Amino acid sequence: MKTLYVINHSHTDIGYTARQEEIEMYHVDFIKQAIDIIEDELLHHEKSPFVWTCENYWQVENFMKHASESYKEKFKQYLELGNIDMSLNYLNMTELVDEQVLNHTLKRGQKFVEQMNRQINSAMTADINGFSWSYCSALLNNGVQNLFTCIHAHHGLYPLYKNQMPFWWEDQTGRKLLVWNGEHYHFGNELYIMPDAQSSYQIQDEYNGDVSTPQLEVAHKRINRYFSDLEKRGYPYDFAPVMISGFISDNAGPNEKILESIDNWNELYGDQINIQMVGLNSFFEIVRNQYSDQIPTYSGDWNDWWADGVGSTPAATKIYRDAQRKYHLAELLADNESENDNRFKEAEQNMMLYAEHTWGYSSSVSAPWNTMVNELEYRKSGYATQASQKINSFVDDDCR
Repeated sequence: MKTLYVINHSHTDIGYTARQEEIEMYHVDFIKQAIDIIEDELLHHEKSPFVWTCENYWQVENFMKHASESYKEKFKQYLELGNIDMSLNYLNMTELVDEQVLNHTLKRGQKFVEQMNRQINSAMTADINGFSWSYCSALLNNGVQNLFTCIHAHHGLYPLYKNQMPFWWEDQTGRKLLVWNGEHYHFGNELYIMPDAQSSYQIQDEYNGDVSTPQLEVAHKRINRYFSDLEKRGYPYDFAPVMISGFISDNAGPNEKILESIDNWNELYGDQINIQMVGLNSFFEIVRNQYSDQIPTYSGDWNDWWADGVGSTPAATKIYRDAQRKYHLAELLADNESENDNRFKEAEQNMMLYAEHTWGYSSSVSAPWNTMVNELEYRKSGYATQASQKINSFVDDDCR
């Protein structure tokens, strides 16, 4: 029997589908919705098969800032039970990110999970083609032992020209990060597992545009073909992981209907391919416990080919880069006192939000006259100018 592991999450684009400040609250509400689903399941069953993975610590950080004490306690409870899982990556970043700022934000996630009665040591990224070699070290320095990547290959290639494969990513000091180089982050939806959330962005077959064939009939064809294709290319495992969202969109919330869909599948076809919801950290426990001695090792940069946005706003990027230089100057002149200054922390946060991978509203190419295109662009540029303002204020007042 084969197993299809389904990792249920919401891809974070700070912008693209709505204003940045709305996106922040969307993800707070998504975690609340996931908690409600789990709580309802536990009221009727001893255990809940529903598992929600928070794609990054930014989601969790905002949740802990805005949620009620009751929701915060339930979050921690379900995190320890394994019904909620989380990634220790802070956001999906471009190569603009500053090393020290990145380390400071990654450390916040590690500090949060240290209080949990469960080992959480994994990170994931989505929509990112690659990373500098130093990103491996930054993750390892902050308690991350595993990285799941969901590359969007629209403007790039998978490393080693393959996906659905693990490898050890060795840093400059010889330490190793376990990477699972996976499918696109909506690929689970393309397999027609999630009710009312199907699409055919990558899979091209006879069901493209078909809205009349029953969902599980399409799922049966596509999932079996998928495992068959993996076998033909020499895939050595009896399982495959896929990411899935509640509907076909970035910043998509949870959908409890997936439980019924998985139950129906397993009743009909589970003796051949069993579908199981799993969290990010739980998935890596499976890989490490059973397959770690079979995984090859590689080192070096993992090139990011399509961070187009960085070049589309040169004026704001110039301001951002100047803020980076002032940031390091301030650290030298302030003799380590900068870390306790709120302006310094706010500058760091704005630098992270500017370097995050989202550039522009979804219609920025097809309908650039859309007011939302302008709103998101000005807000994005605002992160750079706010970082500059905060760090210049600190330098002017404290570093003379």
